[in-house]
Amino acid sequence: MWTLQSLYPELGVNSIMLASMASGITTSIILETILLKRGADQLSWTMATRTAMGMSMVSMIAMEIVENAVDYHLTGGLVAFGDPKFWLAAVLSIGAGFLAPLPYNYARLRNPSKDIPDLSGQSIFITGGTGGLGAGTALELSKHNPAHIYISGRNAKNAEKIIAEIEKSNKSTRVTFVECDLSSLSAVQNAADHFLAQTPPPRLDTLICNAGIMNRPQETSKEGYEIQFATNHLGHALLIRKLLPLLEKTASEGKDGRIVVLSSLAWQMHPLGGIQFDRLRSGQSFPILGPWQRYGQTKLANLLYARELAKRYPHLTCVSVYPGIVTTNLFDYMSFKNKVMLYGCFWWFMVRPEKGVQNQLWAATTPKKELSNGSFYNPVGKNGDSGLMRCAKDSKGVHAKRLWEWTEDALKGY
Repeated sequence: MWTLQSLYPELGVNSIMLASMASGITTSIILETILLKRGADQLSWTMATRTAMGMSMVSMIAMEIVENAVDYHLTGGLVAFGDPKFWLAAVLSIGAGFLAPLPYNYARLRNPSKDIPDLSGQSIFITGGTGGLGAGTALELSKHNPAHIYISGRNAKNAEKIIAEIEKSNKSTRVTFVECDLSSLSAVQNAADHFLAQTPPPRLDTLICNAGIMNRPQETSKEGYEIQFATNHLGHALLIRKLLPLLEKTASEGKDGRIVVLSSLAWQMHPLGGIQFDRLRSGQSFPILGPWQRYGQTKLANLLYARELAKRYPHLTCVSVYPGIVTTNLFDYMSFKNKVMLYGCFWWFMVRPEKGVQNQLWAATTPKKELSNGSFYNPVGKNGDSGLMRCAKDSKGVHAKRLWEWTEDALKGY
């Protein structure tokens, strides 16, 4: 900009500023994208471009603020290459443009996998571990020497691939597939009973309730519950209840028994008034956005149930996490219309699975003192309780208590 002001003053300040901003931000985006792709971060082209665009925008805003506040104050807006004040203003402006994006860059690229401690001796159970975020979580945790990783799911062939991939890089970690259909309470019961019947009895340090379905049409489970609620909440609740004694035993040994439940900001799409308890034994028809309202109430349930678990089992660590808008196979089951809507509204915020796993990796492995028991965390490691509203905030605990009581009643006999 200073060069244009000096050589072509007749262009006027507005034209010079627009040309300078356009050329500066375009060059910045191109260079930063290449560095993020080819450099140490090794991001995908999509992620590198998004990050570069954000960094460049922050940098440009910072430079403009400093330039207006400092440059004009020191030099009166005059371009004088022989004036030391001009160069001081230039250094301050460029410095602001360089330093301002660093917090943004850190937030976008923070990779807790680098901070995961040694997990020797630990046993970890991951639902939905045969694909998507669950498989990514298992693969990453296996690099830190846990004694045993259990991955549950319905696809035995996918499980074989994940196990083989883990065994290539770490032969000391045992990996076991637990076949389990979370939409069926009888299937969950059988899977849990089979898991508990091992000899010697299994150890469990961390349970990651990762599995889930999203945006499904009206359908009921084998036991007659709305299919998304049956899978995302009720099946996990039964599994948690079955495995609680193992986690309590770990806690009694002075270790950290931990439960991480995946929720979502989609809790905000829950039906008016929260979870529709009186309609959960049906496909639940809604006049608008039915699949999303049904999904929203399951994510609200995940959040509330983790909080109530922490309240009733304070010696355990129970938190809920939001992984971000992650491009996993959950999208495969969506209608074309819903895919267009989702991509159109949230493309900028979407992340690949390798980044989507980071919040649950953090929640599963960060020191206990870093966690607030029962809290909800945004990526990565940001306590999101202050941003909760209405039913999710549940300051008096009414909704969480009712969910707990309803769930206990539904699980009678299992």
